[in-house]
Amino acid sequence: MPSACCSASPRVPSIIDYIERGLRRRRRPPLPIAGDVQHDAGGRHARFTLAVDGDTISAVAFEATTCATLVACCEQLAETVTGRSLDHARSAVPLAQLPQVPPDRHYLSTFAARALQSALDRASQGAR
Repeated sequence: MPSACCSASPRVPSIIDYIERGLRRRRRPPLPIAGDVQHDAGGRHARFTLAVDGDTISAVAFEATTCATLVACCEQLAETVTGRSLDHARSAVPLAQLPQVPPDRHYLSTFAARALQSALDRASQGAR
């Protein structure tokens, strides 16, 4: 008979989980393939860097303004595309909004996706 822990659905990460992991990830050194720094009207910035092995994204790092929502959106994207092919990663961008993000901050998901797209474009140019 399976235990209760094995039959439970996996826990969906909360925005707090993404913020905590994102704050750690954004301290990592940049990786070899860098996208352009993206800026928004509010003075925030974001840039993704990638390591690619063949056509697979092996690691993702990002730099972003210390805005909790932006860091969470960048982290969600980083976790989603790591281990995927460049083409598959493109289909994952943009992602659905994080459920706990207030509606007036949803644009930050698109902003983060634009920054990731820049790095994916750069990786694709070097891969071909």
